[in-house]
Amino acid sequence: MMKTKNTLLLLAVLIAIFAYVYFYEIKGGEERKKEKEAATQLLPLKKDDVTGVILERPADGFKIHAVKTDDQWKIIEPIETEGDRFAIEGLINAVVNSKISRVVAQDTTSLQDFGLKPSKAMVVLLAKAGVKDTVFVGNKNPTGSFLFVRRGHQPKVELTSTSMSYQVSKSLFDYRDKTVLKFDKDAVEKLDLKVPKGHFVVEETGNSWTITSPIHKKADKTEVDKILNKVKDARVKKFVVETTSNLAKYGLLHPRYVFTVFLKPNQSRKTLLIGKKDTKDNRFAKDDSRNPVMSIPKSVAEGLNITLFDLRDKNILTFNRDSLSKIELIYPDSTIICQKDSSDNWMITFPDSEKTKSWKISSLLSGLKNLRAKEFLGEKRFLFARAGLKKPRLRVRLYDKKGKFAESLLIGKNYDSKKTYVTNKKMKEVFGVSTDDLKNIRVREKDIKAD
Repeated sequence: MMKTKNTLLLLAVLIAIFAYVYFYEIKGGEERKKEKEAATQLLPLKKDDVTGVILERPADGFKIHAVKTDDQWKIIEPIETEGDRFAIEGLINAVVNSKISRVVAQDTTSLQDFGLKPSKAMVVLLAKAGVKDTVFVGNKNPTGSFLFVRRGHQPKVELTSTSMSYQVSKSLFDYRDKTVLKFDKDAVEKLDLKVPKGHFVVEETGNSWTITSPIHKKADKTEVDKILNKVKDARVKKFVVETTSNLAKYGLLHPRYVFTVFLKPNQSRKTLLIGKKDTKDNRFAKDDSRNPVMSIPKSVAEGLNITLFDLRDKNILTFNRDSLSKIELIYPDSTIICQKDSSDNWMITFPDSEKTKSWKISSLLSGLKNLRAKEFLGEKRFLFARAGLKKPRLRVRLYDKKGKFAESLLIGKNYDSKKTYVTNKKMKEVFGVSTDDLKNIRVREKDIKAD
């Protein structure tokens, strides 16, 4: 009985020790840590609670007021414009993450000594439920490693880190949204582009793009993406004037470049006008839905200065190489037929049954797949005879796994030392290709037959 009582007593002591360690040392320690951190926090606010910020600098008369609506920042003073989220939240973070290192003065009698009368800057954070907190920012301390500050609701002068110093010295330009033309690239369904070399209209068709003016041809998706990205990613170098009635002064009354996108689902429109040179490296520009005249990098205009050739899809063949089962190489004097066997290996089946060099077949298919037009030479019927495509030097015919004819390439004459005429199964247009690009396609039986 005594032994059982001692065991229970020991167990009760262990439970008491565990409870002390858990509730005082662990849980209590966490609470004391939070209390200590809260006591050193410059302001009792979290970044996500802040819905507005005011920054003033008495020395240069600077003031900016920004408010947050639906996760977007808008500047409402000294002008109304979109705000740069990263810059504005950088200022807010610098304030709410600052901690007090120590108190250097208990009252406001010597504020001038610390650069706090007048202050170098004043930051007001506006939060939900009407909460407002103010921080006055002064000089750096003599070592330059701390910053003198005063909290609006307290008379004492304190030291904090210098992280706020850079943020409060920024200009209106730093806090403005510098997107040249804001649009959702994935929502673009039509691009209308007027440039010195032409006027082009490109429209989305499924997962590709089609030129609809001045011709109706498939567009180069990579080129269209590059054009869209060039404008979407462009950033303002300078806001020249906030508003003007004299667009001609900037070459924007009759701009050299007009970039317009139409967006899903309602064909809403976004247009960028690009005019005269501002400097050697910049051009004047304007979003036609906003007032400011901007200075933007000249590389934006250079990226739009395309030709119809640049915009066209230059792929001559469009087959899927994994779906092929048969290749015919038809020369004027001979024919070679290659087919896949039951193990998916390519074999020569005509004129003889032979194994192939698999790398040679792979090289042949890559050459066909990667063949690109260097010129578009026209669609008139007489061109096909002149180009030697009525009696081609080589006809390559490709068949799918069901044995259905899929694609063909007809190779005609050379028309200079570096280019050759070709066409495809549609036989609607003559293309010029690099003669060197045909080397891996013009193969004979001895080239592809296994040793």
